Amino acid sequence: MAAFALLVFLAVRQPMFVGALPERLPDAPVRKAARLAQNPAALCRSSATAGQIKRELFRRAAEIRGRDQAAFDRIAGASLIRINLPELRQTDANLGTVRCQAWVELDLPPGLGVLDGRRNLMADIRYTVKPGAGGKSSVSVSNEGLIVTPLVTLAQVSRADDEPLPEPVVQ
Repeated sequence: MAAFALLVFLAVRQPMFVGALPERLPDAPVRKAARLAQNPAALCRSSATAGQIKRELFRRAAEIRGRDQAAFDRIAGASLIRINLPELRQTDANLGTVRCQAWVELDLPPGLGVLDGRRNLMADIRYTVKPGAGGKSSVSVSNEGLIVTPLVTLAQVSRADDEPLPEPVVQ
């Protein structure tokens, strides 16, 4: 019985393999699902996502127009975009993407408008956000034609259209 107890003691105290234990275990592989934000829906409404959508809309308009890319870049910087009612549609842990849909409003800067005179363009668009390294993400947009198509016709409008109406005179 004592021999058996000694054998159990040695088995528990000594590792069952030959060689030394590594000083540090290797890092666990990073899964793509772990790269998704803690709250994927937050990616649908973030200001960074809105800025990327705005730049992509102007980039596509300039691409269709075939010129004026630098001007479109400057105008994109001066334009305002709002993402209303953002909705998380799907997350894909394998690709590390988040698919969203929202009502997007794009306000053009004063002095600019599209062919029909509008300075505010709106559409229900879909977009996919893929988080990247260092907090940077990429955005791809679809169903953006109701904004991009008129944006291609972007031009200066008369200043009279942008000036506020005079105060009414009360007599």
